Amino acid sequence: MHEIDENGERTAQARALDGETAGPGPDEAWRPDDRPPLGGSFPGADETAWSSPEAAPTADVVPTFGRPAADPRSFVGPESTPSRGLRNPAIPSLAAIAGHPIHPMLVALPIGAFTGALVSDMAYAATGDRFWARASSVLLGAGIATGTLAGAVGSVDFAGRERVREHGESWLHAGGNVAALAIGALNLAIRRPDVTKHVVPAGLALSAVTGTVLLATGWFGGELVFRHRIGVSQD
Repeated sequence: MHEIDENGERTAQARALDGETAGPGPDEAWRPDDRPPLGGSFPGADETAWSSPEAAPTADVVPTFGRPAADPRSFVGPESTPSRGLRNPAIPSLAAIAGHPIHPMLVALPIGAFTGALVSDMAYAATGDRFWARASSVLLGAGIATGTLAGAVGSVDFAGRERVREHGESWLHAGGNVAALAIGALNLAIRRPDVTKHVVPAGLALSAVTGTVLLATGWFGGELVFRHRIGVSQD
């Protein structure tokens, strides 16, 4: 069926069924109906089956019947993909438990305590209830104690890893945290012996400054971990 086309030539499919190995006839290119079964191929289906020499496929490019060959320059190989992790190798923490750095475990404690002191100062300013003033003093003391512990652990990596000290963010992180502890200690000192004394406006202002400093040091700490890979395990 349909062995002879309108030009009197036998179709490529008819020639293939008869075992002929010649390519398409004159002025005849592969058509969708002439595609071989899945997994098979027409005899003689080589570069002569393409409509023009420019459309012939090049090496390592799989042709598709009925479509022009793809330009191999459009393909991106592994050699064009940059390797990851070579610019910033991991710097494991010296103060770690089973590969997990201790400093990130502890920093949440002073951050939460100093933030709670700011909220308590705001509540005292709004209500005048001594409960909030006492809560602020307790939270300031907790922030100073836990912040000192977290800073001591963090100083192990700062002093023991020269590559840590090479980054300016590490100096800003360390210096900012020391400043936050000093401001917190001053804030607690002005409330003695009366916890309600100097809460507003001095105590509230100092608590706000401490919170702002901790936001900045938290940003620098994130830069050290996520950008410079400090405290990241090699595994």
